[in-house]
Amino acid sequence: MTNKQTLKDQLPKIKCIEHERQIVQIGLDQNLLPSQRALCEMCGQKAILIPISIDRAIVMLRMIQNDEDIVQDKVLPCLIDQCLNGGDRALTVKDIITIGTILSNKFIKIGDNFVLRSKYIANKDRTQLDTSESFQNRRKQLKKQHQLIGNSSIVIKESTKYEAKTGIEWIKNIIETEQSSSSFITSSFSPIIKIWSGGKFKELKQENQFVRCVTLFDEELIVCYGDQSIRIWKQKDGTEWTVGQTLKDQHQGEIWSLVTHFETFITGSYDKSLKVFSKRRNNKLHQNYKSIQMVDISDCQVTCMAIHDDILGIGSRSGALVICQFTDAWNLTQIISKHTAAIQCVAFKPDQNLLATGSDDKSIILWEMKQGDQFEFLQEIKDHQSYVLSLAFHPTYAAFLSGGLDNKMILFSLDSKGRWIKYQELNKDNPITVIQFLKDNWRFYIGTSVGTIILNEIEQQQQ
Repeated sequence: MTNKQTLKDQLPKIKCIEHERQIVQIGLDQNLLPSQRALCEMCGQKAILIPISIDRAIVMLRMIQNDEDIVQDKVLPCLIDQCLNGGDRALTVKDIITIGTILSNKFIKIGDNFVLRSKYIANKDRTQLDTSESFQNRRKQLKKQHQLIGNSSIVIKESTKYEAKTGIEWIKNIIETEQSSSSFITSSFSPIIKIWSGGKFKELKQENQFVRCVTLFDEELIVCYGDQSIRIWKQKDGTEWTVGQTLKDQHQGEIWSLVTHFETFITGSYDKSLKVFSKRRNNKLHQNYKSIQMVDISDCQVTCMAIHDDILGIGSRSGALVICQFTDAWNLTQIISKHTAAIQCVAFKPDQNLLATGSDDKSIILWEMKQGDQFEFLQEIKDHQSYVLSLAFHPTYAAFLSGGLDNKMILFSLDSKGRWIKYQELNKDNPITVIQFLKDNWRFYIGTSVGTIILNEIEQQQQ
């Protein structure tokens, strides 16, 4: 009897996809798993095992390994540890089915994407996922949260201003850290990154190389420079930051944007490509990052990017919006041309399939994901008198902020017909180059073209 026959004989009957059960294929033996099928216990049809890479499955398991349901079980933690860290034996078919069932209970497949059920539990378009009383209560709570801002009086106040001028600094990134409410990291179009704490800062400087983009990732700073290099800054035991790894010649053009996705980070360049970097290769975790995928995005030079779950929104110099989606790898799925000049900023609304872009053509365009995971034009806004440089959606309320070269910061909300309208306009002293909400939802940073960072607070009063 062959191994394949043995596997087939061992497979139990399960529910097929049509009967709302998804078994995720995560076995280590890549030669055997694609041939596996099981019979649905309800209709007798073959139940397809949804293919997913071992790396992707491990990421998913890491996301839920501290889940209360799993921790309380005496067997599952050992099984998950076996999958995550390896062991003295290969996983059996029973193990595979068990882990697949765990993942299918915790994740839901939206199109080609696996997303935690809890993230979609309150989505009005996904009510069929859960009709329990707790779900309905959660929906009522969120509905109340998403009331029109027009029902309240919203006041935006400046709380703290940080200034550290070493010439004209065009603030590009503001990153909140975990240390305290006054701890954050900024970068600008200069060779300097600033680590702020308590109103003071330390400088990280790479001589003669201007910073293009930066992000904080697993306590490491990933920094892309004007010479097309990527440097990984590390800090040991609270001491000084040092460069632990330098990646060179990864792109043929300047790198203008950087985002993170699970255990990887993604760079976007003027060379019309994306690159994905990871420490994990062949199911083993290495010390240094290495490129694991390159994505050709046609004739689009990357200017900015934003990511939400497994969807990547990319702004281009030509004004085209590029959409990439992740299944087992990143794939180019859509290119939409509506703007007439370069896109300077992209932002997702966290709890909806909504995307906004701001452009040098002075407009903001809102895009909505429809059936088939395709984004379609929803609305164009022309309330700025110059380039739109920054966008940020409020994490929970139906509102977003924009900042422009015209020194204006505008708060938008929904009207009674579901159209986005200007709710409040604030004039600042300088162009607003970046807006970043904090995790508490009621405060946000703005960065300006002269190196000033301002912490703002939102106050809400019922009318």
